[in-house]
Amino acid sequence: MSDYEEPRYYKSSKDWWRYDPKHSVVGDVPIGSRVLDVGCAYGDLGAALKTRDCIVEGVENYPLAVAEASERLDTLYVVDLNDVRQLDAVPAGFDVITAMDVLEHTTDPWAVLAVLRGKLKIGGTCYVSVPNVANIKTRLGLMCGQFDYTDYGVLDRTHLRFFTRSTATSLMHGVFGNVEMLAVTPAAEKLAGLERVWPSMFALQFVMKSRNG
Repeated sequence: MSDYEEPRYYKSSKDWWRYDPKHSVVGDVPIGSRVLDVGCAYGDLGAALKTRDCIVEGVENYPLAVAEASERLDTLYVVDLNDVRQLDAVPAGFDVITAMDVLEHTTDPWAVLAVLRGKLKIGGTCYVSVPNVANIKTRLGLMCGQFDYTDYGVLDRTHLRFFTRSTATSLMHGVFGNVEMLAVTPAAEKLAGLERVWPSMFALQFVMKSRNG
């Protein structure tokens, strides 16, 4: 990918749909928190949190996003999450860490999350969202023998890891020892509401939070 291409993943970070998982996080983060937004893209989540008097530092690696986010956030760290040693450049002591639709792009999300836990204060909160590979669209595709990568969505060709509800909560619980499902997003606008009835089937994304200690 050249530095001049803008993947749909990054475009969507600028234009949140009504069920975007970031909405639930913005409303849950305590006012005045010191926040590390991992995979901050262009800094839109950080900008929303700054309206709540938060200090927001970001982690990003995509050149075009780095340039814009560095203007919007208080501090920006250029880090490739597939080399967790690069996170050594990020200080500790955050009240909140967010990783929204990020971990599925990493080779070792367990290692990334474990390092991030070390950046949180005791009592701090980590918010994570991941896509649900077991949603109804993917299941129907598998029934028809299809598992085709796409430019965007659950089967985004840049996704290196896939999660179900069970494996997503296991990831968070395994690192933090606790997990709470903050929200789920619907697999499609016309299916909104069904994700609350049967999350593992009708959720597009799971939004989780865990406490550090």
